[in-house]
Amino acid sequence: MTSILKVDSIAQSNGTTAATIASDGAITTTKTVTVTARPAFTVVGRSTSTSLTAAHANFDYINAWHTTRLNQGSLLNAGGYAEIPAGQAGLYDITWLVHGINSATHTSALLYMYDASASAYVCIVNAFAASDYSNYTTGTHLVLDVDVGDQFYAGFDDRYGVPSTESFRNMFSMYKI
Repeated sequence: MTSILKVDSIAQSNGTTAATIASDGAITTTKTVTVTARPAFTVVGRSTSTSLTAAHANFDYINAWHTTRLNQGSLLNAGGYAEIPAGQAGLYDITWLVHGINSATHTSALLYMYDASASAYVCIVNAFAASDYSNYTTGTHLVLDVDVGDQFYAGFDDRYGVPSTESFRNMFSMYKI
């Protein structure tokens, strides 16, 4: 069963009006409404990377980024990976793009998640671009339902090409939907 509440104002029990609702639906409040910012980050450019063999024998993740454009709610850990903070489980939009630097080898974009509840690494993305031409970009864009403590590592297969360090060539971002 659905119901409709028809009111022109909302008041505190002592009678103080907290908000009024106009005929067009516009809401006016007497105080500032505070909205808690959702966790989000965007980083670009690989500075350094390190091996994470617990996830895969040939996986290197980017542990330092050239530029942090946004890190709201400390979603991006100081170690270069994302960790879902307390109270922020839910749906997240994730983008990970890698730009190759030469035609000598493949370009890879790997994304591993450390599933905190299972205490295990899970490969979320394993994307490759061919080696027949230089400067391929590969990666992913996806939405995942994640839990507090889950961690996300953006990286590459170290048997192939190392991603460019130029800030406009690689990008990793996440935000809570």
